[in-house]
Amino acid sequence: MKNSTASNRKTGRMIAKNLIILVVLVFVSILAMWAWFTNKSSATADGIDVNCNAPDGVEIAIVEHGKPAPGENDYKTSLHLNSENYDFISNLYMTEVTSDGINDNFLRPALTQTGNKASVNTEADWDDATENKDFLSFDLYFRSKSSQKICMSSASSIKPESKKLVWNDGESTAGYNPSNYGNFSRDCIVGAVRFSIVSTSKTRQMLWIPAPNIKLSENGDYVLTTLVSGDTYSHTYYKTTKEFDKLSGAAVVANNQRDYTLGANGEAVKILELTAKDTTGFYVNHVTCNMWIEGEDDESRLALVNGKYKVDLKFVIME
Repeated sequence: MKNSTASNRKTGRMIAKNLIILVVLVFVSILAMWAWFTNKSSATADGIDVNCNAPDGVEIAIVEHGKPAPGENDYKTSLHLNSENYDFISNLYMTEVTSDGINDNFLRPALTQTGNKASVNTEADWDDATENKDFLSFDLYFRSKSSQKICMSSASSIKPESKKLVWNDGESTAGYNPSNYGNFSRDCIVGAVRFSIVSTSKTRQMLWIPAPNIKLSENGDYVLTTLVSGDTYSHTYYKTTKEFDKLSGAAVVANNQRDYTLGANGEAVKILELTAKDTTGFYVNHVTCNMWIEGEDDESRLALVNGKYKVDLKFVIME
């Protein structure tokens, strides 16, 4: 989908089996003392775990973003992405950054401390965020003996691990990962998660806000989880010029059904086509996948540190 235009959001007839399933369980430990863009000295993102499965005739491979293409023997019908099998994610911390989702545009702004908060200092030098330390970034390769159109299924989801996000005084919070700041779960961190897919020409195919229904209050003492419209359905961030900006409309995928899926109406997002053969006779292409905690989003605040969320990304073939 070039520039995430609506023409690439398809509702057509989909093959009844998944082309590839990526399942990620992310335990995000954010040891921040301030509200946004905190440069962590120590943090962990334990449990990064991606399972990839492909049907007959399609093979997949994963490499660190920007690294050489996978070898002939790297393509499999099933892959398991974790720090044991892929060293490049062994130091992934998932710190808050800001970006429009395109690689080379991920930043860690400088801060000015005022009281118990930190505000962005546009006069100071800013650091570039580091791939697979501050945010997850990998190249996902597809190959097939025939030409194919690959889409992300509307059934893909990024959702909080806790089955309950808010509660009243006196209710049991067992198993809900409660915050110390109010009657809500730390797993509301999912409201700050962003996922982008970028083409080989550095065109953003998709920027996904999986939980636009969630909003943490300005004081960080309560959470709304039922929003169906408003500012949370736009993506706000800082550009490399240190200017504040917003993406919305066709540039952003944000489902308002509050089910944490990509789309509620059977829509799928086209991400690439397999149209060119390599020297081995396969049709091959790839995209870059990025996942990060958007520091400009309210849900990246201290009240939601150690939040947990699950990611289930499903890709299908479109006829």
